[in-house]
Amino acid sequence: IKRNLGSQFSEDVLRSKRWVELGCGAGYFLSCLVSDGFNKITGYDMDPDLVERTNAMTPDFVKVYHGDENLHNTISNCSADVYVAFFVLEHVLNPYKFYKQLSYLPTNTIFIFSVPLFGFSCLLEGAFGNLYARNLDTVVHTQIYTEKSINYALNIANFDIIGQWVFGQDAEDFSRFILDSLKEDYPDDMFQEISTKLLNLQDPLQHIFDINHLSDQRHIIAIKREKNERKSY
Repeated sequence: IKRNLGSQFSEDVLRSKRWVELGCGAGYFLSCLVSDGFNKITGYDMDPDLVERTNAMTPDFVKVYHGDENLHNTISNCSADVYVAFFVLEHVLNPYKFYKQLSYLPTNTIFIFSVPLFGFSCLLEGAFGNLYARNLDTVVHTQIYTEKSINYALNIANFDIIGQWVFGQDAEDFSRFILDSLKEDYPDDMFQEISTKLLNLQDPLQHIFDINHLSDQRHIIAIKREKNERKSY
């Protein structure tokens, strides 16, 4: 993150900014910020137990928000220069309210987030309907993003992407679906041999998914544009 933002902000400037993590969980990212000399940080999570656990490591940095449908209110009730949300937005019931709230933030506000995408893993889940679906579970995730919907959402928020990482767990899911479907059909020694070969194939296979933008995750850094400077999609 610092390397990508370094072209626009010095490390000292980044440390001086106010950071807010939405859905901070057990506070691992916040702890990394603290260990790297960041002290203007706040985390929000809807799980009181996680908030209590996180505050034990990073005292008084974390607060409770009540329900994903109120995430936009959390932004309106806090003030920050950098907002972070790692695998949170796919749980929000009304994402339009969230992105609209982002549009009211000052110019040059930074938004760093990760979301699941409709990638190869989702295709596997559709083809193997009898196995556990990690992305299209219809319970935990209220939605799955696409590159087009990310651009659409950020246009509502009036943010531009300045950096992104494209990678996922599709190759791991590919191995899991194949092996779970065939494990009763092969002798143990042959099944173990196939498992080992698929494991060795995971990194180069994932690379193919990634470079073709067919992976199941996006990790994005975006920055707030001048007001009314919108793009067409």
